Amino acid sequence: MPPSEYPIEDVPLDDPIFRMLLEVKKIPQVTSIRFWRATGGRTTSERGAESAVPHLRAGRLRGIGVTALRRASALPEVPTLDELGLTGFELTQWQAVVAPAGTPKPVVDLLYREVALALKMPDVVERLATQGGNQLVGNTPEEFAQVIKDDLAKYAKLIKAAKIQVQ
Repeated sequence: MPPSEYPIEDVPLDDPIFRMLLEVKKIPQVTSIRFWRATGGRTTSERGAESAVPHLRAGRLRGIGVTALRRASALPEVPTLDELGLTGFELTQWQAVVAPAGTPKPVVDLLYREVALALKMPDVVERLATQGGNQLVGNTPEEFAQVIKDDLAKYAKLIKAAKIQVQ
């Protein structure tokens, strides 16, 4: 099939935090990415790595860059945007298991130990690696509390730099 006949899909890069980061970093506006629908005609408008990993691994898509400061373990061949010259460009996500405030420490500790064990299981590692490409960390509850604190400070700084007012 000639390239002009490939079924393509527009994927708008309209995530508000992504847009703020582009603006604050003085990166020219990006409106969309057009790519060949690599899934045999199924909708492929998902923007996260979780839907792209199988297609990237199969060679049906080519990764341009990841928004973390470290390469994704699931996609080590895909450079970071920082490596590509967008210095300091970082937009990541995390997944976590949390408990309500006031949960007794023994319960939190048991939950942490069981999750930490699960994160060492090869099938769990593989499954989570293909659902976003995030690094699997398995932080202690105290370490994760620091991640949250650091992210709040980082995004507060970004919001201030973008001159966003509380409404």
